[in-house]
Amino acid sequence: MEQGFKSDTQIDQNQVNTWIEFFQHPQFKYINRIQELANLYPEEKSLMVDYWDLHKYNDEFAEAFLKNPRERIPNAERAIWELCPADAKSIDQKPIKIHFRLQKIPSQTSRIELRDLRTLHLEKYIAVEGLVRSRSEVRPRVILAKFKCSRCGFEIVIPQDETVLKEPFVCTNESCGRGASQTTFNLMKTTSEYLDMQILNIQESPEGLKDSAPPERLKIFMKDDLCGKVSPGERIIINGILFTSQRKISNQKTTDYDLFMEAFSIEQESTPYEEIQISPQEEAEIREMAQNPLIFELIRDSIAPSIFEMDTIKEALALQLFGGVTKSDKTTHNRGDIHVLLIGDPGTGKSQLLRYISKIAPRGVFASGKSASAAGLTATAVKDELDGRWTLEGGALVLADRGVACIDEIDKMKEEDRSSMHEAMEQQTISIAKAGITATLMTRCSILAAANPVHGRFDVLKPYPDQINLTPTLLSRFDLIFPITDKPDEHKDFHLATQVLASHIAGEMRKNIEEKKDVDFDIEDAEAISRAKPPIEKEMLQKYIAYAKRTHYPVIMNEVKDYLRNYYVEKRKGGIHKEGDENKFDRVQITVRQLEGLIRLSEASARMRLSDRVEITDCNRAINLFNWFLSKIASDKGGIDIDIIYTGTSARKTNYMKIILETMREIQGNKEIDTSKGIHISDLQRETKPKGIQETELDDVLAKMSQAGEIYSPATDHYRISSR
Repeated sequence: MEQGFKSDTQIDQNQVNTWIEFFQHPQFKYINRIQELANLYPEEKSLMVDYWDLHKYNDEFAEAFLKNPRERIPNAERAIWELCPADAKSIDQKPIKIHFRLQKIPSQTSRIELRDLRTLHLEKYIAVEGLVRSRSEVRPRVILAKFKCSRCGFEIVIPQDETVLKEPFVCTNESCGRGASQTTFNLMKTTSEYLDMQILNIQESPEGLKDSAPPERLKIFMKDDLCGKVSPGERIIINGILFTSQRKISNQKTTDYDLFMEAFSIEQESTPYEEIQISPQEEAEIREMAQNPLIFELIRDSIAPSIFEMDTIKEALALQLFGGVTKSDKTTHNRGDIHVLLIGDPGTGKSQLLRYISKIAPRGVFASGKSASAAGLTATAVKDELDGRWTLEGGALVLADRGVACIDEIDKMKEEDRSSMHEAMEQQTISIAKAGITATLMTRCSILAAANPVHGRFDVLKPYPDQINLTPTLLSRFDLIFPITDKPDEHKDFHLATQVLASHIAGEMRKNIEEKKDVDFDIEDAEAISRAKPPIEKEMLQKYIAYAKRTHYPVIMNEVKDYLRNYYVEKRKGGIHKEGDENKFDRVQITVRQLEGLIRLSEASARMRLSDRVEITDCNRAINLFNWFLSKIASDKGGIDIDIIYTGTSARKTNYMKIILETMREIQGNKEIDTSKGIHISDLQRETKPKGIQETELDDVLAKMSQAGEIYSPATDHYRISSR
């Protein structure tokens, strides 16, 4: 099948000599590496050569390599073998083979976008970059098949360059000469030569797509020590040779051919923020912007400027874009990425915020919960159409590695699909065991999710937590949760309408200007453009974030450490009940998970002002956001109770459950009360009211207890304790 796996061409000794001169040139020092590889073989078997070294040595020779690599690679590898020490040229009487791998070829002329690959690139040495969607298992492929004639025992050697095994047509032993119809040729599996083989499926990176075009894909064939080097979700640059294979439809060959690539070297692509080019002039401008005392407000107001107000939420999203510092070693991993959840009424701009963030963040991926499954978010196993093998294909969280994954309508997902996100959010990995494949994929990304209340719109008479249709295990993994309500307010509505109209008028004006139409705008219309324009343009904001993330890793100093520790301890004290308190239970206001969230937010705040030190002001910014979030989501009877997020039930209601169970046992032991049908609600109301439980709260707690299976209702308004 693959033209990319033909046997070596005829050796050209003149080329071999040129390669030897290049490898021995004292400026490049490749001769030392060759001798080192010979001693390390077969643990290491590839010589990595920088194209620009070859270009410095002989530019015409280097350019000729790119045009006709199949002729020159065997000569380069022959030169490497000749330069190996005499005592290391073979192992077990077999010559060693050190691979020649050219990397860092010119991006201007030889790095081709996947969608731009054409016939003119065939059999050329080019580079493509993309995202690894899937990879096959590493399996041996026979490259030199040895057959034995069953009649005379003669061995026949046939080089293999296709997926279908080539067998002898006739015995080449002159004294035999029998054809395939007269004898049998048995493959000698133990003495045939094999090579490791793996197939990658790469696609264009999502952030590089234009006009919502579907991403182009390309299959990459990896050989020998290149196998197993990359995993789904990684961004890589592959240098190799483009070749074709004829399509087959119902085993009939067609005139159409598919494109494939044989890889000769792999370069790990830089992190997304390193991909953004920043000129010295732009760097100076960024540093000047950071000195502005209003830089926080400028960045905040540059996020989705068409959305009115939401300053607190936009500030949180700005911190999410900058992120904290990731700390990892061999045993532990503390994420620096910040997870944010927006829960709000319809039409409040949640989806618009998500789409804006997905576009401004490098490697931003947008997915909708309505159409997303666990496989679509994490990874799935797919069967390769070429050889029938199962491969892993990364989902949205894998594609967003080192970026931001924006998941809209997360509440519309099935519960079993949402549960797949737990590991991805905290450990930032996805463990897959499907179709016989066991692997761990990286999901080092921030998650920005949006959801609607249980009944579509918030009920102002009910607590927010009771209207969130997400499990506590998922809620507890978000650093910040923001409820967004749509309440009529004359002053707010006036300014909101003004903002929306300004945004639309600005768009209309830009369209007329683009079409060069002469339209008479009034002064108010001209002001609309300035109102809809962000303080910092999107491209400059991207560069500001990129510069901050790749140059600044803020450190918490002693003063700040004491400040955060004292805040944590004081918060924990506030949850302990006092003597005489009618609700004698310990209410937890904060846990270590929230403390880690505060650290991430504080580090992000320091990054926003391009500082290498986390200061008290950064902590206060994080604490203010944190307190605002807790006051909305974890408030219970005037106090903060983090159990609302962690367990779905406040410590107060958990205490009420204990009281109700005790009361039910007391009633069951009272022979004067008829409990043949169960305990009547009126008896429970009478006995629990003196203990501080009001009727409305009793109904709510009984509903939760029934849902949890602690009690059941054998008849209307009657309850029994479950026997479990």
